[in-house]
Order: sequence, then structure tokens, then C-alpha cells
Amino acid sequence: MKIYKIIFCLLILICNTSIVKASQNYCEDIKKDILSNNLSTFPMKNKIEGFGIGFYYDYDGENGEWFYDSEFSEGKGITIHRMFNDTTNEVFDQYDTILSIDDVNLEEIFSNNNNQEATILIDDLLDKENIKIEFLKYEDDQLEIIELFKQLYDEPLEIWVGYSIDDVTRINIKEGTYDAKYNFTYEWKDNRSIDKLTNVEGMSCLYKNIKEEDEFFQHLWKPEIIEDNKIKNIDGLDEFIRADIELYIWEDGNAYTRIVHYNNATFNTLFDLSEFPFDTQYLDFHLRLVDVHSNMYMENLNDEETHDYFLAYYVHPEWKYKSVTEEILQHYYTDDTYYDYFVLSIQAEREFRYYLIKVISPILLILIICWSVFWISGIHLESRLTVTSVSFLALIAYNYVVDEDLPKLGYQTILDSMILLSYFFAGTATVLTIYSYNYCSKNKKEFSPVDKTARFIGPTAYLLIIFILIASGITSMSANDFLSRVVN
Repeated sequence: MKIYKIIFCLLILICNTSIVKASQNYCEDIKKDILSNNLSTFPMKNKIEGFGIGFYYDYDGENGEWFYDSEFSEGKGITIHRMFNDTTNEVFDQYDTILSIDDVNLEEIFSNNNNQEATILIDDLLDKENIKIEFLKYEDDQLEIIELFKQLYDEPLEIWVGYSIDDVTRINIKEGTYDAKYNFTYEWKDNRSIDKLTNVEGMSCLYKNIKEEDEFFQHLWKPEIIEDNKIKNIDGLDEFIRADIELYIWEDGNAYTRIVHYNNATFNTLFDLSEFPFDTQYLDFHLRLVDVHSNMYMENLNDEETHDYFLAYYVHPEWKYKSVTEEILQHYYTDDTYYDYFVLSIQAEREFRYYLIKVISPILLILIICWSVFWISGIHLESRLTVTSVSFLALIAYNYVVDEDLPKLGYQTILDSMILLSYFFAGTATVLTIYSYNYCSKNKKEFSPVDKTARFIGPTAYLLIIFILIASGITSMSANDFLSRVVN
């Protein structure tokens, strides 16, 4: 009996091995097709009939259904996401909102039905050869009415894109750059390999670690996507830039191509430092689809949970990552053609405790020491001036420390305001010291009236103004968040 079991297992092993080898052979055949330029041209365009408008949708994970996202318009209608032909491109802009279709008010539909029911009712209204719509222009809030007719046009190729951030290794405020390890994915429908993929086990072929200069990569058709704000690959690692290429058949019966790029690069971005060191910055990643108008368009590949791991486990000693958002926008050229623009943005709050403990607190202490001179006898001018002068020089030294971290800005930061305020109060203490000396020398007194007033009013006024400046810098944080970050 055992001998039969052994033979049976060997047969299964041989069969599986044969299947795997056969799949590999088919995948190699597909690769050969690509190398012979069979897949190097633009995928076939399908003719579709429609109004040439795409709307904002949302997804119901529980029911597995898509529905019109009315949040953009606060429930007043459906918001235009993109235009697919010349007619609609001339009439509409992204974020225009359709308020009614054939005099049927969409706000009433949303208020009287749930999302799925409202979507069905609106789809019924759109299921006509021509419709009259009333819409609100996004740019100037003007109401317009237009009649649309269905027409045949080339179906634009849908490109799904997404970023996955592995780590942000360096943020250089002075240079306006940051370094990131990441990968970005883009995929699209291309049925030209479907016949061979049906012969592959699992209907999928994966080609790993393909270099960008590889002949296979160069012969494969792919959309031209530019990382707009990437400056360079880090440390000259161009030869290590690689990609995984997958050809597969999805549940809808169509074949797709997916490319995943892996990289480590330097990006530039604009930093707003007006609230430094209590500032919040945004690290942006930009992808631009070179093909303009309606030949291709982007859709977001990721869902809301894609970046949770990055937010939970990756930390930076100077920054706290708060959120990751993604958006696809349409940007326009002067000739009214447009291109899709993908933006991923990481919200990063500065860990200000370093500046609070090592810069702001010493400055406060220096100013308190500076104003303590009013407790020294007014006739001791040399002692008083020594304290105020040393305090002033210490403030200048701290100003240099701050300047090392910041670029030459055309505006003032909160910390700049604190230091300038400290200069003013230190200078005021010096002037009042000289006045007090003259008064005490003439009147043969140990302290002047200014001394007795300045002991309390000066430090109190200074600390109050500093508190107001700090409060203005943390207005975007909750009180609990601020206290927890100070304590922890």
C-alpha cells in the first residue's frame, strides 16, 4: 500500500513540475513577443457612447458597491471628476457640480434616498440619448444650463497609479528637500497578451527585478509618467533602479499590465516656515501623465488603509507623521488641453521640544537674568552693564544657532519674533540701567523708581508676549496634543 502512495505522490509532483515549466515557457513566449515589438504600441482603443463626463465616486466596502460621492457638493448634486471628449472639455471644469438633470433636483434625490438608491435613480436619469442639465461652475459659482447629446468617442485608457512610502530618511528644511525610499505602481488594461495568459497557471506572469535599461523593459508599452518633483536618485544609484513587471488576467476577464518601480531618491517641495518651530509641513510626491487631453487618465490605486503601516511604524527624530492623503487633479495648458496630476502628501508636524528646551527656554532664562539687574544697586553701573551686555551677546549666539537650520527667508518666523523681542527687551534693560545710574548718582539713592517698577513689569510683559507667540504657533494642535508632546 505504501508503494502505491509513493508512486501517486511522485506522479503529482511530476505533473505539478510540468505545469510550472509549461507556465514558465508561456511567460517566456510573452516576453519574446514583447521583445519583438508585438506589445510596444498603444493598446487598442474602444469606441464608447456616452456624454463624456466622469463623476466622483466612493466605495461601500460592506456591500461591494460604488456610489456617487455627494460630499463634494454637500449633498447638492454630483461633482464632475474629468471630461473625456472635446465637447465636454470645452464646457466643463473639474469640480463643477451638476444640480439637476431634466429638471429633476439631485439634492432632493440624495436627501430622500440612501447612497445606493440615489445612485440608481441618477443612473436612470443619465440613461437617455440627450439630457438637459443645470450645473454650478466651480470657479465663479455661476449657474449654467446646457443640453448634452450622447456621442461616440475613443475610450480613454485608464491608468491606475499609487505610491507606497517605505521611509522618509532625511528632511532638509534649509535646502527645501527630503529623501525617501518608496515604490510607485501603475497598471492598465492591455488584452494583447490575453491568449497566452490563459495558458499560464494562475493566468499571471511576473518578471522581477527588471532594470529600466533592460531591453525587455524598453520594448514594453507603458504610459509616460514623470515624477515632477524628483531631483535625483540618491548616491548615484541609477543602476539599482528596478521594477517588477506583471501581466495578469483579472476577474473581469481582461488582461492587465502592472509595473512596480522601487527607488530611493531626493525630492523638492515648498516649506512654509512662518510658524517655525511649531510648524506643520507637507512632503509631496507628484506624478504627471505626459499624454494630454483624453487619450489617458489616472485613477487612484490605493485605499485609505494603504499607508497606515508607514504612519504607525516609521518615525523621524524631528518630525511626527500625522496623515497621508492622495488626490488626482487635472491641470490645464493654455490651449485648454489638460493632463492628470497625482499628488501624495505626507503631513508632518515638527517635534518642537528640542527648540522649546534647548533654544526658547535658555532665551527666556537669559532675559530674566538680564532684567535681574534692577535688583542690583543703581550706582553699580559696571556690574549692571556687564550682565545686560553678556545677555545681549548670548542672544546673538542663539540667533546664529537658529540660522544654521533655516534658509534665508523673506519673511519672519515665530522664533525670529521671539529673538527680536528678546533683543528689544535686552536693549531696553540696558537703556533703563543707564537712566537709573544717572538718577541714583544725582539723588544719592541706591535704587531709582524705574528699578522698582522694572523688576516686575519687564519680565511679566516679556513672558506674556512670548506666551502669545507660542500660542499662535500651536493653534493647529489640540491642547491635549500639545501637552502630551511637551510632557512625553
